[in-house]
Amino acid sequence: MLDRIIGIVALASLLAFFAVLPAFVRSLDLVAVLAITAALAGYDFYVSLFRRNNRDR
Repeated sequence: MLDRIIGIVALASLLAFFAVLPAFVRSLDLVAVLAITAALAGYDFYVSLFRRNNRDR
């Protein structure tokens, strides 16, 4: 359970950092890269912490 809490805090911190960047650097390319990176980080977070392992089946 603690690993999920730490993961949620880490993902929230990453997304908060990503939210600040476009405010200071106005670039459509940067926003696209940040969106793709956030999507990949969210998917990795889901797979690592909430998806069942193959061993559990």
